[in-house]
Amino acid sequence: MKILEIGGGPNPRSIIELNTPRKDVVILDAQMLEYTDVLHAVTVDNHLPFDDETFDMVFSSHIYEHLPYWAEQHIMNDWTRVLKTGGTMVTIVPSWEWVAKEVLKPPDKRSFGLKQCAFAGQDNEWDRHLNMFTLDMLESIFKKCKMEVRTSTTRTWPFVVHGKTYRMGENFIVGVKR
Repeated sequence: MKILEIGGGPNPRSIIELNTPRKDVVILDAQMLEYTDVLHAVTVDNHLPFDDETFDMVFSSHIYEHLPYWAEQHIMNDWTRVLKTGGTMVTIVPSWEWVAKEVLKPPDKRSFGLKQCAFAGQDNEWDRHLNMFTLDMLESIFKKCKMEVRTSTTRTWPFVVHGKTYRMGENFIVGVKR
């Protein structure tokens, strides 16, 4: 199985969560980090540097929200382009639903990860959220890319910002390209 992880960062989740052998994963990132195989910034005008239908899986964790809302469909179309027919798209983003619930809690009951979930860690030029998603928004984007949604759920996940571990809500969606 050949997997593309978009924005693998310092801890590629496709390897961690899916227990994938490193040799089966191509890690694309805007920064040259320890695991980066392909240095590439995802932007509206900068298409993925791969042929159509190259990968069995395209995996992105906490990348899609860093892209402008007005380009979300265009960029997902490009990610789908490199996915083989019958291949799996996994997209994980901060949960807008989770943020909304946290904001409505009394200040002393809110998660310490609320601002980080909504705005990112902001410790480099790429670490800024430009978009947020609900599950139904993600499902709509997937369907416009001719993907059948197989899993769509919100879960909590630990993450580290500036050396502190937080728990945040994330939307997790899996689709199969038709």
